[in-house]
Amino acid sequence: EEAAARSASAAISKPVTEETFVAWYVAAHPHKKRAAPKQTSGAAPAAKKQATLGGGAAVTAMPKGKRSALLKAVAGSLKAAIKARKTKWHQGDTATLAGSTVCDAESISALFPGVAMSTKGVTSSFSLEGDALKAAFGDVKISVPTWSRPRRSFEKAYKTGSEEVSLLSGAAKYSTGTSTLTIKFDLKVAGGGGYGCYGGSDY
Repeated sequence: EEAAARSASAAISKPVTEETFVAWYVAAHPHKKRAAPKQTSGAAPAAKKQATLGGGAAVTAMPKGKRSALLKAVAGSLKAAIKARKTKWHQGDTATLAGSTVCDAESISALFPGVAMSTKGVTSSFSLEGDALKAAFGDVKISVPTWSRPRRSFEKAYKTGSEEVSLLSGAAKYSTGTSTLTIKFDLKVAGGGGYGCYGGSDY
């Protein structure tokens, strides 16, 4: 270290002045580009912050795959309830059956954006109608086998084919106690307008 110091001292023009020291320093230390300061994991780019902040609170966007999987789970549960119904289906029938799934509380608002919810205790309740219902379950296809409605006691019911089932509305509840979302759907079977033993509908 002493030898390095003497070598540096010898390289500076004598007498040592501010000008001679600056000239030596510039020659001995070539200019290097400073690396840009690393961004900490907690700091997000301004554009990203604007996309993830709403009204001063963080908004969590649910991945499309997860949203699709949760909605399919509800629809699958509803289809199972429809299939398990012991009463025969007829054209024009209406019924209320439920579909459910397990999910975390943060997923509810992401599943149904823009839907007003009311919370009491551990239960949040909301309704699904019109565009909100269509946005969530518009692609769900359900059909059921339909039967005739005999008008006389001695007449036997016979199968009239199959009809599509429409989702009219839904009354939903989410419990933070069980992490379960349950939606009771109002259903309607297509068809109707005929007579019992001929058209298989209400009369």
